[in-house]
This record gives sequence, C-alpha cells and structure tokens, in this order.
Amino acid sequence: MAITGKELIKVLKEIYGVRTNSALAEILFGDSTSTNIGKWESGTVSKTVIKNVLSKVLNKGSERIRGDIFIDSFKEKHKKRTNVEISQLLGLSQASLNSWRRNGITIRALIGVIQKSKDLHTKNLINPITEFREITRTHTSHRVNYEIIDKSTEVLKNLKLHLDNCNGIYIFHDSRGNAVYVGKAKNQTLWKEINLAFNRDRSSQVMKKVSHSKMGSVGQITKHNVHLHDIAVYFSAYEVDKNLIDNLEATIIRMFPNDLLNARIERVKRAKK
Repeated sequence: MAITGKELIKVLKEIYGVRTNSALAEILFGDSTSTNIGKWESGTVSKTVIKNVLSKVLNKGSERIRGDIFIDSFKEKHKKRTNVEISQLLGLSQASLNSWRRNGITIRALIGVIQKSKDLHTKNLINPITEFREITRTHTSHRVNYEIIDKSTEVLKNLKLHLDNCNGIYIFHDSRGNAVYVGKAKNQTLWKEINLAFNRDRSSQVMKKVSHSKMGSVGQITKHNVHLHDIAVYFSAYEVDKNLIDNLEATIIRMFPNDLLNARIERVKRAKK
C-alpha cells in the first residue's frame, strides 16, 4: 500500500486542526511559504520524508498524536467500516488498535505501522494461484460449453472457489507448455473470465485441415476456426491487485508477441503494416 503525499497531508491537517497548506507548512517547517507541501501533493512520499516530517513536528518519538483521528481517516480513505478491517489493512492486532484509539499513537509506532503496512501489501500485489495446471475439459450442466476443470476432487473444488473470488491474470499453454493466450479478469472473477475465453469463438484462432472425398484423393486444405479448448492443455492463474492488472497483462503479452493468439497482438501487427 503506497502512501501518497495527498493522504499524508490530509491526515496531518486533521491531526493539527489546520485547513491550508501554508498553515501546515508553518507547523512543519516554520515557514508558511515552503514549497515542500506542494511537491508532496504531486506523488507518493518516501519513508524518509515521513520520518523527517514527524520528527520535526514532535521532535521526539515518545510524544503521542490522537489515535482516533488517524484510525477514522484510514477508514474513510479505504472505505472500511470495522476495526477488524483496519487492523488487517495495517497489519495490527485488535488490541493494538484499541490501545491506539484510547491512548493515542507514538511517533515511532506510526512510522513503523506505515512501513509495515506498505511492505505487507506490496508482497501481496501478485500471488500465484496455480501454474501449468492440466486442463480437465468438462461440459457445463447444460452441455453447451466447457469448463477448464472437472471439480472431481477437493483440491479442484477449492481451486474453483479461489478463482471465483478474485481478479487477476491468466495464461493458457499448449501441450509443449508454450503460452498461447494471455487474458485479464478485472471486472469479472478469474473463474468466469477464464471459462468465457476458453469457449469463445475467435477469428484469430485458425487451424488448417484437409478433407478427403475418397481414398487416395488429394484433399483441399481449408481453414477452420477453433476455440481455446481445442488448443489449450494447461493454464496458469495469478491473483493481481486491480491497479496492476492492465499493465501486467500488456507486459506479458509483449513477452510472447509471436506465439500468442491474442487479437490485440494481431491488431498491433496490422497497424504496423
């Protein structure tokens, strides 16, 4: 979880009861004309900036600021309602959070929790769910389409449940393990999006076949559209923070420009021609 300059400024204004940047600059730097506040607003602030600012405000790490304002600001910013959600977001125990609300927060604790929260959420930006999982193609209940796994075991049932509760990136592989399609699930769950792609009839997926009218005849080679379920043998899926999904998909697609069946690659090629 990155801390932006705007977020830090908002929290500091609430803590010290000021409304303008110049008033906050006067408290922090003893100069209402300081340009530092304006620089913070344009992006994220580093751990060093946080340490320096808070040290200048209180001059020593043992002094306390109001915990209730800090906690309520986090709730509002991240659209959380309960202390349980906030404790998970910050990587804190419920007891610590309750103590902060009652007794306030020391500057050392505030610096520590911001860094801990940042580290915690950075590690969880991309998580592999399954990699090179063999596809067990099975009909849906109406026998119209296919699903990627048959859910015949507890492991596969849990895999389906996980995919149906998160967003991210998925990759289909052929029998040799080569990536043939990369997709993203941002507005739908991975389970729904993967199965939609698995059954989608797309003009970019073409195979050449030969038809023979009689024994020994020379058949005509014709093109036939196929589905991913005719090509894909394995799939991989990754849970990805929603803010990263678009860029990560674009990056992966550009890693395999000559192998993928993604229509986006073909549109780029046609545009270049």
